[in-house]
Amino acid sequence: DILFSMPSVVISLDREGRVKHWNPKAESLTGISVSEAAGRQFDRLVSHPVITPALIRQVLETGTPFRESRVSDRRGESVTYEDILVYALSDREGVVIHIQDVTEQVRLEEMMIQSEKMMSLGGLAAGIAHEINNPLAGMTQTAELLNKILLEDLDLKGNGKESEWDIEQINGFMAAKKIPKLLSNIMGAGQKAAQIVNNMLSFARNSDSRKVRCRISHLLEETIDLARSTHHPLDEYSSEGIRCVKDYDDAHVLVACEPTKLQQVFLNIIQNCIYAMNLYRNDAGPGYTPGLSLSVALTESEDTLEVAIGDNGPGIDTDLMKKIFDPFFTTKPPGIGTGLGLSISYFIITQTHKGDLRVKSTPGQGACFLIRLPVNGGGED
Repeated sequence: DILFSMPSVVISLDREGRVKHWNPKAESLTGISVSEAAGRQFDRLVSHPVITPALIRQVLETGTPFRESRVSDRRGESVTYEDILVYALSDREGVVIHIQDVTEQVRLEEMMIQSEKMMSLGGLAAGIAHEINNPLAGMTQTAELLNKILLEDLDLKGNGKESEWDIEQINGFMAAKKIPKLLSNIMGAGQKAAQIVNNMLSFARNSDSRKVRCRISHLLEETIDLARSTHHPLDEYSSEGIRCVKDYDDAHVLVACEPTKLQQVFLNIIQNCIYAMNLYRNDAGPGYTPGLSLSVALTESEDTLEVAIGDNGPGIDTDLMKKIFDPFFTTKPPGIGTGLGLSISYFIITQTHKGDLRVKSTPGQGACFLIRLPVNGGGED
């Protein structure tokens, strides 16, 4: 009764590797009933990557238990993790196999590691942003001062002194060499870089878990700038050549929210859209122009704000739509996607902000993520 009530797999084999005991957990895991398994060779019932006839013989001959932690086992599209223990009976007439599913434990640990990594990256980004701010401020201030001296204060004849230089010649020379335009470019680039740094600081800053009232379209705009500034034009997430259509109708609406967390959600969705469209470029042909659509508007009840982020990429298959918010589910290759982005985004919207996040898609016609946020922040202000 103890063996059969255990929540982990317990199997016993005789010296020849035939099944003597097969508890209900083994039955549910393999789909093989106790009556079907009894007396049959274990290796013919189950093809296990670790528990082999050679291993069973080794345990019987040496009497030394075999232990292996976190053995991965792919079942269909999912990967599970198991702790395995194989040990000999006291009379050496058989072995016991104990398999414990530790998938949830491993996933929780991975999530904690990922969270720690994101916190470290946030601190690193903040540090880099502060370091960039100092020389950037010096550069833009010098450019502004030079611009003022050359284009505003340069009046050699107007100060009562004779000069062999003609102001018109000087101005003509600077115009011919495009000096005013170059100075304007320096100041414009410096201001853009400063805005990127401010966005990085805002995104990396630790949240104090307090809701403040924000205009959502402003957060969305900052996130778009951040997405554009963090990717190389040739990488999978590049926004190069992607048109962006915007329709914001929230000029007088302030939503109670946690801004940094919402930006994390927006950034993740935008990155996924850009990634999908860039992969779709080759299949779609030369006439294809990738595009993002972004809209923000109040619903009819006026107590909820709806944010829509869509693309004209390949769309999402019906089977994948059911799993898209599942933790650790990803269609990206190893090393690119963790499968945590959308599941964390779903948690932030539904739990932290008491809102709703869903996706609508037709294969071949793009996808659209719909975010609904209560204006009052789910009862908190």
